[in-house]
Amino acid sequence: MKKIAFCLLVIVAISFISGVYAIEMTLTARTTDEGTVNTTTNAEVRARERIEQRFEGQQRIQAAIKEKEREKRIRVEGKNITISDLTPEQKAIIAGRINAKTGLNLTTEDIGNGTLGSILRVYLSNGRKADVKIMPDRASATALKRLRTKCENDNCTIELKEVGNGNKTRIAYEVRTEKDSRVFLIFNKKMVVAADVDAETGTIISVHKPWWSFIAKEKHDSDVDIDAQVNASASA
Repeated sequence: MKKIAFCLLVIVAISFISGVYAIEMTLTARTTDEGTVNTTTNAEVRARERIEQRFEGQQRIQAAIKEKEREKRIRVEGKNITISDLTPEQKAIIAGRINAKTGLNLTTEDIGNGTLGSILRVYLSNGRKADVKIMPDRASATALKRLRTKCENDNCTIELKEVGNGNKTRIAYEVRTEKDSRVFLIFNKKMVVAADVDAETGTIISVHKPWWSFIAKEKHDSDVDIDAQVNASASA
C-alpha cells in the first residue's frame, strides 16, 4: 500500500511540475509575441512618419511652384511690374510695395519679342481696348498730391476699374484713403477721400469727399512727404 501511495504521489508531482512548465512556456511565448508586435508597430509608425514628412515636403514644393505660376513679371513704361492672380476673378498690379487690385480683363503683349518691354492692356465692357500706361506708384502719387495726404497701409486702397459710360468708358485708378479733419474746427473726425486717376494719361478725373467736408478743416501733408513715402514704397 505504501508503494502504491508513493507511486501516486510521484505521478501527481510530475503532473504538477509539467503543468507549471507549460504555463511558463505559454507566458514566455506571449511576451515574445507582444515584443515582436510592439517592435513591428514602432517600425510601422516611423515609416509612416517618414512618408508623411516626404508628402508634406512635396506639397510645399508644389505650392511654391503654383505661387510662381500665378505671378508674371513684365516691364511696362520702363518699370518692372508683377501681375499676380489673387483669385480667378481678381488680379493685382504690383510696383514695389504699391499694388492695385482689379477685376478687369488684363492681358500682356510683348514689344519687340520682349526686348522693348510689354504692353499691359484691358478689354473694356464696351468692347474697346485700353492700354494701361500709368503704373500704380505714379497714379498713387498723383492722387495723393491732389488729396494732400499720405497713404497709410492700413487705410489706403488702390483699385483699377472702369469709370464712365458708353463711349466715354475708360480705365482709372481709384485711390482711397483717410485723412484727419476737424468738424467746425472742434471735433476730430477721419475723412474718407478718394481720387480717380486716368490709367492712360495720368490725369485726375474726379475727387470724392463726404458731403460734410465743407464744414471741416482738413489736415494736409506736404508734397515732399507724399513723394518720399511713394518713392520709398515704389523702390522697395
